[in-house]
Amino acid sequence: MGSENRRPLIFGLGTSLLLLALALVANSAYLAGFGDPNLFYVANSLIHPALGIVVAILFGVFVSRHRGDWSGANGKAAVFLLTMGAGFGAYLAVVGMTRPHSWGLYAHVALTIAGLFVLLVHLRARILQGSTLYLKAWRWSAG
Repeated sequence: MGSENRRPLIFGLGTSLLLLALALVANSAYLAGFGDPNLFYVANSLIHPALGIVVAILFGVFVSRHRGDWSGANGKAAVFLLTMGAGFGAYLAVVGMTRPHSWGLYAHVALTIAGLFVLLVHLRARILQGSTLYLKAWRWSAG
């Protein structure tokens, strides 16, 4: 009885996680690309930590429900890197994103990007092993 048999439970959680994570990535790209002091940028700056918290919680629930799917070096590395990236994001939310804490921003961005890359590699390997559960997530994320 692998994760494949629990598809109805995962579909809601997995789809929500995927859509919110993609929204977080789009939000991150906007914040990185534009620094104009306008209302839309400020709104996105405030939405980013909230989205990050929700995605981190959903990812934690997803990983805890499917521990076996995260075995292996790539799975563990993806979870570790994304957890560290989220940790630096929480650090920045507490201390504030000011120049003295810019090293935290660089760590947050670098660890999260590395974690997402390793996650895509891990999902691709799971798909090649015959798992169809992660096919939609990989296609959307790779795109």
